[in-house]
Amino acid sequence: MSQALIKSKNQIETLAEKVCAGMTKETRRAYKREIKTFLQWLFQTGQTVSFESVEAYKETMMQEGR
Repeated sequence: MSQALIKSKNQIETLAEKVCAGMTKETRRAYKREIKTFLQWLFQTGQTVSFESVEAYKETMMQEGR
């Protein structure tokens, strides 16, 4: 099965909307914000989604006090 890569801000927004469908407004807002932040971090660092990249992102967030 081929996987489409997310390459644009519009695709990030669409993905965040799909992930957050059915959630309360506040939960949806928080999830969307974090999903966008994570995906933007992936693009900036040139990583792909993997266990290792999630761990690296977590470490970055901890270093930033989040």
